[in-house]
Amino acid sequence: MTALLAAAAAVPGRILASDRAAPEARLRWAVDTAGRDDEAAFELGEPITIRLEVWVSTWFQAPVDFPATLATESAIVEEIGGSPEARFDDIDGRRWTGLIRHYRVHPLHPGEFVLAPPAALAVLPGRGDGRPLRASPPAPLRLAVHVPKGAEGLKPFVAARALALQQQWVPTPDPDQGWEVGDMLLRRITLVTDAPSPLPPTVPALASVEGTELQRHSTPARTAEADSAQTAHEHVATYVLKAPGTLHLPAVELAWWDLEQRRVRISQLPGRTVTVSAASMPADPFAEPGSGLGADAADHSHRAVTAQAWRWIPAGALTLALGTWAWRHRSALAAAIRRPLQRVHASETTARWRLRRTCLQNQPAQAAAALRAWLQTLDPASRRRIHADTACAEAMEALVRHLHGPQAPQRPAHWNGAALWHAVQRARAALPKTRDLDATLPELNPRMQGDAERPPPASRR
Repeated sequence: MTALLAAAAAVPGRILASDRAAPEARLRWAVDTAGRDDEAAFELGEPITIRLEVWVSTWFQAPVDFPATLATESAIVEEIGGSPEARFDDIDGRRWTGLIRHYRVHPLHPGEFVLAPPAALAVLPGRGDGRPLRASPPAPLRLAVHVPKGAEGLKPFVAARALALQQQWVPTPDPDQGWEVGDMLLRRITLVTDAPSPLPPTVPALASVEGTELQRHSTPARTAEADSAQTAHEHVATYVLKAPGTLHLPAVELAWWDLEQRRVRISQLPGRTVTVSAASMPADPFAEPGSGLGADAADHSHRAVTAQAWRWIPAGALTLALGTWAWRHRSALAAAIRRPLQRVHASETTARWRLRRTCLQNQPAQAAAALRAWLQTLDPASRRRIHADTACAEAMEALVRHLHGPQAPQRPAHWNGAALWHAVQRARAALPKTRDLDATLPELNPRMQGDAERPPPASRR
């Protein structure tokens, strides 16, 4: 770094010339120090502007094809848009013409990083024989970068002038809402920042909580405003409640370096506490074997037969007798078992369980079919009350928009099935316990009703 500053002090504008450059064309570096102290060292988090200059002893016949980036392993180099800047300078007693291209360097790690020169550039000077000249590359540019004082403990290092954390819970927090095993909470964390680095800042990762299953969803970064330099990065995850009890979903915090105030700041998001009760519904009859809560229980069927095994002899004889009788009457028993199973298959409870499973698994097409099947098991008055419920109407409309709506870029690709299930659950709980028999009866035909009110004609003799 000392050798670099000494060489920069000998050349105006902190220009570093190459001793190996050809006399007709020269290539050199320059570090832009506008707006900062020349003696100040470079800090991590702030971009460094450098210049790549091509000089010829006459004018240019064709523009120079500058590279879009420069080779380095510990920084990101991006070309600053715009046409190259043209200048004139007296070098070795001759008038030289120069084309200058600006680059922005974003160091990734503290320490010294080396910026390798580009490959030989083809330069076509004027007043020549038309043959391109290849300028010898300058020595590699070496710059030292250090962590700002006071930010040594930041890992990962995030630097910005403005940074904000936002979060959204789905469903929204409600102190009167009850939670059961199997319910889901969606948490969306958004980080909005104007960090100068082209790499997206690290969004705080959500930690798994005992008694829940954490499902993470990847979302692309989006621009907060079309005319703003700020960008927004999202982190979406779903907590699936697996055990009853009081669960504390953790808070989130991110420490970052404020480039304006030059101090460490901490952005925080509060957590959430939910009380989970056991599921009030029976086990899912359509669940696969081995997927229940007792699937992980130890199998004790391998225990050795003890000396008291003779106690099982009467039970074995009774089982053998009942098995023989059942085999002789197997046709009648099969018919007796099939009839209640057919009624259970078309019952309201079975259809409601299928709707719950498809909603909580976020399967929109299957949820739409299960919703239609469940509504068919209700009486007409109950169906009208379900459709009249505001929450149910909004959730069902959202499902229709997701399945059949226009594929707009701003429409979220993730459908929230938990909102539909909770709306249906609350609306069903509000239904009257007894059926309104008058509401379920069909209306009379007006013509038939008029005939019923007209007295019968007198019989003719």
